[in-house]
Amino acid sequence: MNIFLTVKNMQAFTQEPNSMKPDIHPKYFPDAKVICSCGDTFTTGATQQELKIEICSTCHPFFTGEQRIVDTEGRVERLRRRYNLNS
Repeated sequence: MNIFLTVKNMQAFTQEPNSMKPDIHPKYFPDAKVICSCGDTFTTGATQQELKIEICSTCHPFFTGEQRIVDTEGRVERLRRRYNLNS
């Protein structure tokens, strides 16, 4: 392990921590509006002024506690018939 700092490494320490290269970063919107398909809206920071999303914490089953079983070609009913599950 090298304990001596090189000149190149010293330059990294002396630069401002929040300095960014000019004209390569997208514009940042600190109050971007997020619109969910369920109708809920909230604000966040983003590189776009308006974001449209399909699912949010208001309608996601993990946060709502609602469980949905996606039935593909009657497979759930077939499983319930096979193992005599009634629910």
